[in-house]
Amino acid sequence: MPPRPAQFFLVRVHLLRPLKGFFPKGAIRSDRGTFLLQDWKPTPDNAAFAIDELGSDEVARREREKFRNYRFARSGADGRKRDWQATWRNWVMKAADHGTGHRNGPSAQLALAQSA
Repeated sequence: MPPRPAQFFLVRVHLLRPLKGFFPKGAIRSDRGTFLLQDWKPTPDNAAFAIDELGSDEVARREREKFRNYRFARSGADGRKRDWQATWRNWVMKAADHGTGHRNGPSAQLALAQSA
């Protein structure tokens, strides 16, 4: 005889208890990922990657704030990711491709046009 839903729930809760305390406080664990934590920062390697891709520390810091603001505003499945560091690297690469950095951005192109 298959278990009734109430019995199944009790078994699932019991199996998940050993995981309590394993994840950082505030992280909502799911097989689909976690929400971005308030104190999230890129690893030193990923911070250096952002500076290299975007051209300066100032631009990388601004992109990090845009990334955090955007991700904190997302809810549901759109707000959960399995690998936040990989998500950050993708954000940085897209910003570099779209010319967000000072070296390629609209303000840099305007300055070049005005100086010519």
